[in-house]
Amino acid sequence: MSLAGWLKKNVKEGDNIGIYSSNRWEWVVANLAIQTVRCSPIPIHNTCSQEDLVHIIKETDMKTIFIAGEK
Repeated sequence: MSLAGWLKKNVKEGDNIGIYSSNRWEWVVANLAIQTVRCSPIPIHNTCSQEDLVHIIKETDMKTIFIAGEK
């Protein structure tokens, strides 16, 4: 299943969806998939502190967050 397909089944239009990642090509794919299902991408760089991350999640009422793994 594509990321956009998963999103269509699991989020509602207008939801805020986080992307926690360094700069990499997968970030662009996730960003476009989120916009395709009419949701708002919330970018969070992986150098963000834990305190800032918690603040961003609470303030944006994020419904889902994608976290980049190690390669």
